[in-house]
Amino acid sequence: MRRMLVSLLIILGVTAGCSSTENQRQKKILEADGYVVKQLRDSQPFEIFIKPEWIPFKSEERLKENHKLVQLNQTTIYLQDVWNRGKFANDIYFSFHTTYQLNRDNGTFMSNNSYNGVGTISSFYSIDAFTIYDSKHHEIIIGETGSGPGSDFSFAVDYDQLKDIKNGFYLKYTGMHVYAYSASENVELDQAANEAISNYIVEHYKDVYSGTDKSFEVHKVYGSAKAGNEIKVYMYSLYGGFNKNSENSMNGHSLPAVVTLKQEDGAYTVTGYKEPQDGDENAKSIKSMFPEKYHAQIWNDKTNSANLEDNLLHEVQKWQASL
Repeated sequence: MRRMLVSLLIILGVTAGCSSTENQRQKKILEADGYVVKQLRDSQPFEIFIKPEWIPFKSEERLKENHKLVQLNQTTIYLQDVWNRGKFANDIYFSFHTTYQLNRDNGTFMSNNSYNGVGTISSFYSIDAFTIYDSKHHEIIIGETGSGPGSDFSFAVDYDQLKDIKNGFYLKYTGMHVYAYSASENVELDQAANEAISNYIVEHYKDVYSGTDKSFEVHKVYGSAKAGNEIKVYMYSLYGGFNKNSENSMNGHSLPAVVTLKQEDGAYTVTGYKEPQDGDENAKSIKSMFPEKYHAQIWNDKTNSANLEDNLLHEVQKWQASL
C-alpha cells in the first residue's frame, strides 16, 4: 500500500552560488514576473540509478548527499539527502533538489509546478509520477512521497522493501514539465485594447447580472507585458449595471483580474480572463496570480474599488445623455 504526503509549497528555488542579481533574475523567470512562460512538453521523464553506497541502511543514519543526477533544459537535479528515519517512520527517505541555470532573455526549464496562460502558478503533484525498480527492474512498492519547495521532490522506501534496494535501485520520475520562457516588454495599452477588455467583461457577465438597461466596466491597469503578439494585463476592474433614469448601480462588482490579449492587424481579442478565488482562498489566489510588486496596491484598491466610481459614473452619464 502506498502512503502519500503532499507538500504544496510554491517557493521557487534558485541556483546556489549565483550572484544576488542572477538569483533575482531567475526568481522572476520562475515566478513569470516580466517573463512569459509556456509549456513545451507535458512530461519529461527520466530514469536514474541510486547506488547502494548512497543508501544509509543503519537506523537513524543520515547522509547529506550532493550527487548530480540529471542535467536537461537548463535544469539540474541532485540527490541531496537520504535519511534512515528509524523507528520514527520505519523507512528510508530520499530527497531531491532542483536548481536552474537560466539565461537572461529566453530559454527552457523543467518544473513540477503548473504555469497557465494568465500567470497563475500552482503545484503539480501525483504519486503516479514515481516508480521505483530493483536492480533487475522489478517494481518496488513506494512509500511516502512529497513535492516542494520549488520543484524539489522526495519519496520513501519502507523497511519491508529494504531487501529490494540493497544492491541499489532505479527511480523513474515523470512529474517534470518542460517550459519555454521569454522576456516580456512593458507596454501602454491604447484605447482599442482597453475597449476590448471592457467589452469582453460586459459580455462575460451579461447572463450573470440581469434586470438593468445597460452594463459598464472600467479598470485600472497595474502593468502590461507583451511577448510576441500576446499582452498580459494586470488590473483592477469595476463593473456595474444601470437603468436609464438612475445613476445608482443596480448590481455589479469590483475585483482584481488578469487578462490576456492577442493583437493581430491592430485589433485585440481577449484570449484569457482570470479572477481570484473568493472567501478564504482570495488572498492566496491573488498572490499566485499577480507579481509581488502589485500586491500592496491590490490590497489598498480592494477597500475603495480603486477609486474607479467616478470613471464608471462618467460612462453612465454619457450613455444617458445620448438617449
